[in-house]
Amino acid sequence: MKAWRWCLLAVALLMLIVGAGGFTALHNLEAQHIEATVGQLNQHVRQQLGLLDRTIAAGMEPALPLIEQQLPRDPKAVSQQDLSQMAELLQVDAVYLINAQAQIIASSDGKALRLDLNKIDQSLGKRLQERVGSGDEIIDSLGVSTRTGRLMIYHYYAPKGQPYWLETSLELKPFLARQKIISPALFNALFNPEYVTSFDLVLQRPNGNYSMLREKISDAKLPSLALGQTVIARDGESVRVYSSFALGGNMAFANAVLTAKLDVAVYRQLEQQWLAAWLLLTLLALCCVYYLAQRSVQQFELQALQVLNEKQSAGTELALIRQYAQAQAEVRQEQLHQ
Repeated sequence: MKAWRWCLLAVALLMLIVGAGGFTALHNLEAQHIEATVGQLNQHVRQQLGLLDRTIAAGMEPALPLIEQQLPRDPKAVSQQDLSQMAELLQVDAVYLINAQAQIIASSDGKALRLDLNKIDQSLGKRLQERVGSGDEIIDSLGVSTRTGRLMIYHYYAPKGQPYWLETSLELKPFLARQKIISPALFNALFNPEYVTSFDLVLQRPNGNYSMLREKISDAKLPSLALGQTVIARDGESVRVYSSFALGGNMAFANAVLTAKLDVAVYRQLEQQWLAAWLLLTLLALCCVYYLAQRSVQQFELQALQVLNEKQSAGTELALIRQYAQAQAEVRQEQLHQ
């Protein structure tokens, strides 16, 4: 009996190992799927950002030589009408003059005057102050309009030896549509892959995160990410992915964060199915062992009973022989007395 108890314990232990092995295999399979999908997402976004950078640069390249020709000699003498004509010639939405303190001192639309760019983006303001008069260009700087909240392209040029910057601005999606490159509807499709539940590309800015796809301030709470870092957070039957990117070229002074939601409900279903199958297998295994144990015990009892019966039968025959021998001895004694 003790041996069969140990056998039952061994089978139960074996089934526990099998169950744990199955859950571990499913967990590893899910982890591999998530890792592969995240890698695919990151590569996809990098490729699309590079494509966007090259597309903007190609679309704006013809305007750059015109900027050289239209640069004002004396920024104080430039009127709003002069800048409006320059904006029309360059086919941009607006043209601004920025002084050495990174403040807008003139504009083609009469708006944003005395706007301090240091308060908008400290890194941009610092670079404008440090490189004024250097002949530098900042091309394809991706930003957000403080007035409209729209996604914008900003170009900056610092005329050699002059105490100001020339800035042009373009609303990104209408510009791409005018160039017959990417329509506003296709812009989101450019980034949004089909194999994720939800997707967004967020600019991390000091004055609030901004959704590039929805063109509005994002209320999503993002984890603190270093450049190039990826964070994966489980959320029930889904997984949230956060990856930080440096935008290609000179596109922005802010990092872009990919936020995506992956559906992993199929793995929860597989785990439930495996649990049901494991419980059924465990029950069947224990029932089989119990049945074999009971049958073995019954066979042992039958064999023991048979042996006992054989011994009893042998004992009966021995008693008869003894009685016969005793009777014969008594007969012989009677013959001797006669």
